[in-house]
Amino acid sequence: MANRSELIQAAMLAHSEAEFFASEPLIYHWAHSMKPDLIIFGFTMANIAMILSESLKIPLIGFILQPTCIPSSRYPAVYPISSHNLELLDSFEENFTKHGFQGFLKHFMENNPFETGLDSLRKRRGLKPLAGMESQTWQALIKQNVPLVVPIHELCFGGKPKDWNDHSLLTEFIFLRRGAVPDLAPNFVKFIADAKQAKEPLVVMGFSSMPIARKNILKIAISMVTKCKTNPRVIALVGDRDISKEKVNHDIENKANELKSAGKILEEKGAPFGKLFPEMNCIIVHGGLGTTAEAMRIGVPVIVTGVLLMDQRFWGQRVSELGIGPQPVHIKDFPKVCVENLDKALEPDSLWAKEAKEFATKIQGKTEDGVPENVEMFAKMFEKTKHIQ
Repeated sequence: MANRSELIQAAMLAHSEAEFFASEPLIYHWAHSMKPDLIIFGFTMANIAMILSESLKIPLIGFILQPTCIPSSRYPAVYPISSHNLELLDSFEENFTKHGFQGFLKHFMENNPFETGLDSLRKRRGLKPLAGMESQTWQALIKQNVPLVVPIHELCFGGKPKDWNDHSLLTEFIFLRRGAVPDLAPNFVKFIADAKQAKEPLVVMGFSSMPIARKNILKIAISMVTKCKTNPRVIALVGDRDISKEKVNHDIENKANELKSAGKILEEKGAPFGKLFPEMNCIIVHGGLGTTAEAMRIGVPVIVTGVLLMDQRFWGQRVSELGIGPQPVHIKDFPKVCVENLDKALEPDSLWAKEAKEFATKIQGKTEDGVPENVEMFAKMFEKTKHIQ
C-alpha cells in the first residue's frame, strides 16, 4: 500500500474485483435462495453483480464510492504523482495510469489461467464471456445504462462526465450521523480552548487506517510546531493501533513529549471528525472520500498527503484544482513542504482559506448526513429497473 509506483497502483486496482471471485458461489447461492428484488453493488463487486443479474434476472444498481474506476476521457484510472527522482521514469510510468492500459491489465488479472477467471465464472452460469482486452465490465454497465449512484457532491467531483450514461448520477456525500455522535474527550476540549485563548491556529493531522508510522507523524508534527511562522498547535491522530510496538527515536519521543507538555501537540488515536473538524483552522488528511468530504464542508484549507492510494490521489488533485489547498504530496516527500504549505494555509490573507470558505457554502447538503438524498435516488432508479425480467 505504501508503494507509490503507478504500475503497482494500477495492478492493485486491476486486481480489486478478482480478489472476490472465490466468493461468487456463496453470493450466488444466497441470491438464488433469497430472490431479492434488487442487487446493489460496490466497485469491487461489479462483475459478480452482473453475473447474478444476468443469470437470475434481478435488476442491479451500483453504489460507487470510487467513481474514477468508471472509464472516462475526463480523468485517468490512476492519477500520477511524483514517484521517482527521475523525470524520464515518471513520464514512463504515466503510461500505466490511462484507462486503456487499466482495461488491458484488468482483463489479464481477471482471466489469470492459474486462478478461476471471470470467463469461467460466467460460463458456469450459462453466460457468454465478456470479450476483448478492454475494461468490458464498466463499458457494458455504461452501455446497458445500468444505474450507478455516486454519493459525491457534483461540484466536488467537477461535474458529471459527458461520457457517463444517463443513469450514472452524482448525489450527495453521506456521513455517519445517525444516533448520538460522541462529544470530544476532555483533553481535546482543553487543548482547543487553550489554543483559542492563546490566539494560535489549530491543525489536525490524521491518516485513518493508512500505514503511516507513528514516528513519521510525530516528526512532521514537531517540524510544523517548531518551524512554522504561524505558531500552530497540532492534533496528531495516529490511528487505532498498538503504538507500543512501534519504535520511535528517543530524540523524537522526548521532543514530542516536551511539546505535549507545553500544550503545542496533542497525540491521540482518533476523534469524531464531525465535532473536531469545525474547530480547526487547517485539516491535513490522507485523501479518502469520507474525511476529504468532511474537511471540504468545514470551509478551511485542506492539505492531502499520505500513501495516496488509488482515489486518494484523485481527491488530493481535486483539492488543488478547487484552490482550497496545495497539490497532493506523498508522505515520503511531505516533510520537505509541510512547513511551507501549512504557513501558506494559515497566513492571515490565505487565498486557500478564502476559497475554502466560499466553496463550503456551495456544497452544504439539504440534510445533515446525506442519507435521504441517496435513498431517494435509489428509489427513483429502482423504479426504472423494474422492467428487467
